[in-house]
Amino acid sequence: MPFLRMITNVPESKIPPDFNDHMTEILQTILNKPKEYCQVQIIPEQILTFGGSHEPCALLFLMSVGRLGALENKLYSEIIMAELESCLGILPHLTYINFVDPKPSDISFNIYD
Repeated sequence: MPFLRMITNVPESKIPPDFNDHMTEILQTILNKPKEYCQVQIIPEQILTFGGSHEPCALLFLMSVGRLGALENKLYSEIIMAELESCLGILPHLTYINFVDPKPSDISFNIYD
């Protein structure tokens, strides 16, 4: 159940229409999780600064049951930040990613299954 939330000061008009789909593919690939469980939420146009700078910046939360850790998170950061720079012009030094690895019992999905 990977979930990526991005809060950014980038205007919605500057975010490509397929950006969520693109980031979903990245989550599926790097975390080796089924695409059907991946969620991506983009919250654009926020009043957000990084170190006092008003340049494009972002705060991300990446949650996944498992597949997170010190070495993995470093690789994921490189991949995600490269995509943010390429697609949105957000430089890596203006981005934080907060990794969250909940216990499986902390997540509920499809209670009718």
